[in-house]
Amino acid sequence: MRWFAVRCLIVGLAFGIVAGSAGILPATAEPPHHEIVLTLDPEAGAIKVRDRIRIAGRNEIAFRLANWMQMTDIQVDGQPASARLGDGGASVTVPSLGPHRIDVIADGIVPRPSDAK
Repeated sequence: MRWFAVRCLIVGLAFGIVAGSAGILPATAEPPHHEIVLTLDPEAGAIKVRDRIRIAGRNEIAFRLANWMQMTDIQVDGQPASARLGDGGASVTVPSLGPHRIDVIADGIVPRPSDAK
């Protein structure tokens, strides 16, 4: 059970959202605010994450997921959005530098120690 708790803590780091824009951020850019809801099923080793990110003063946000997680939905201001995938991460462009809400939903099965390479 300890391995599961450790892996779930790693998810927080793996999901570790790296918010920013391509290039230098404007002086008015605020740090992103995250509201993360994490659902665990210890018996199945399943995890589901919903991260509601609030940003302002940015035109893009980039993030990474653990390689055993997959993004199942992403929305910008309540509307379906698409993410550009590449280099083990994803990025989403928002329509303006104003305030925006980005909802990311991802899930996966936490690898057991015997599954690790």
